[in-house]
Amino acid sequence: MEVEHLHYAASCVARRNSNQIASEREVANTLLGALNLLLSDGNIIIPHSKHEISDIAIQPFVTSTQESFIVVGKWNLSSTIKAVAKRDGKVVVRDLWKRVCDWGNGWEGTTKGVVGVVIEEVLSGIEGQEWIEGKSGVWTRLDV
Repeated sequence: MEVEHLHYAASCVARRNSNQIASEREVANTLLGALNLLLSDGNIIIPHSKHEISDIAIQPFVTSTQESFIVVGKWNLSSTIKAVAKRDGKVVVRDLWKRVCDWGNGWEGTTKGVVGVVIEEVLSGIEGQEWIEGKSGVWTRLDV
């Protein structure tokens, strides 16, 4: 299942503007496909509790309603990224990733790749500033 299909299907369901009437099973399959994609990309983190989770995609939904899930994105990392950028004039993906993992409470499952993508998204969205990735994983503000 490709991202474009998930996006289109989810927006049709949300707006109820699809030409076809989707069955409940098709809607569930689309939403589960989207969740699986987010899980495999590392955008949703399922913190491991005291017991090992053998089937990460299904087990948490079955075992407990008290499991927690963390969705990683600019909405919850933006302020940290901007603070480091303002203070240092550069952002090192590895350092910020370690900092995020040290937050605990499930954040230790955050992947460096996801943090890197979020950093790029946040820095490229800062108005009036230009940022460049001079070497892999090191973003530096250009003085304009």
